[in-house]
Amino acid sequence: MNSDKFFNILRIIEFITNNGWHFSTTNDNFSSYCKNNSIGIDISNNEVVLIGDCGDFAHIEINQYAIYTLLGYFINNHILAMDYEWI
Repeated sequence: MNSDKFFNILRIIEFITNNGWHFSTTNDNFSSYCKNNSIGIDISNNEVVLIGDCGDFAHIEINQYAIYTLLGYFINNHILAMDYEWI
């Protein structure tokens, strides 16, 4: 994994933990984060996967735009309030 991708993963983790998700579990392929009454989030070296009651519903490739895509998705789908905490 290159340093840019690693930095992007760290930014995503910081953003979601600042907004109420907490680390749940990890395995060889991904780390899971959860938040009461909200979606689950799995983060691998290549993508962020959003998981609802019926399974995964969004896959966001990790690149320099991933944090903004995730933020837009959260706000558009009312997963995150407009007074979210930025990193």
